[in-house]
This record gives sequence, structure tokens and C-alpha cells, in this order.
Amino acid sequence: MSPAANIVHINWLVVANVKRALPQGPHTLPLSNYIAIMQAASSANPNSAELHACLGIAFALNHETKKGVHHLVRATQLNPHHFFARFKLASLLHCFSDLPQAESESLNALALACNQSEISLARQQLAAIRDSMQSHPAPLRFSLRWT
Repeated sequence: MSPAANIVHINWLVVANVKRALPQGPHTLPLSNYIAIMQAASSANPNSAELHACLGIAFALNHETKKGVHHLVRATQLNPHHFFARFKLASLLHCFSDLPQAESESLNALALACNQSEISLARQQLAAIRDSMQSHPAPLRFSLRWT
């Protein structure tokens, strides 16, 4: 099976923690190589919310945050019930200080949470976003468009 086909079958929860999931040692490929493999898989399967979510997280970890946001938005368009895509999108939006949108995505993620771990993560994130909103109450003077 090709590397592109293999990536489609990887368990989402493993890939959600891309940095931890990457092999360690002297023969480790750079993150950009894994991104290229996921992009190839995404080209073969463009309607996979899982792949777009994985790409979004990988791009964010590779300091390509605009591409990361784009893929996370695409993942939420393909699957509006994708907890981790919404959760990670809220996290990136929070980093960009798009606090109202980050709060909205975090609330969406909280509504989609299926277990105590996800509920806890979403509540912690929502609290952090709301703390940021209180310490920076002035509205943004620009609109961030990610799609």
C-alpha cells in the first residue's frame, strides 16, 4: 500500500497529536514530508474531513497557520460535527485574536464533545478565550477571512 493510501487509514486520534505521533530517531522525516504525504492523500480523497483536519493541525505545527486555518475550516465544512477540527480551529483563531469567532467555534466544539476528556478540553479553551475577551474588550477593527 502506498504512503498516501496508508495515511487515509491512520487513526484520527493518533494524527491529532501529529508531533507526538511522528517517529523519533535519526531517520525521522521532517514534518513537511508528512504534510506532503497528507496532501497527496487529500488530493486522492478531497472530501475527507479527517485529512483536512490533520493537514490543518500539521500546517499549524509547521508554523504555516493561515494554511492550517484554511484546512480546519474546510474540515468543518465537510463535517460540521467534527469535534477536533472545531476545537483546533478555535485554538488557532484565539492565537490570531479573532476572539468572537474563537468563542463561537469553542462553543461548537463543546456542544460536539462526546466524553469527559473532550468536554474538559473545550471548557478550558472556552474559559481561556473568555479571559482574553475580558482583558482585550475592544472589538477588532478588521475581519479575518480564512476561506
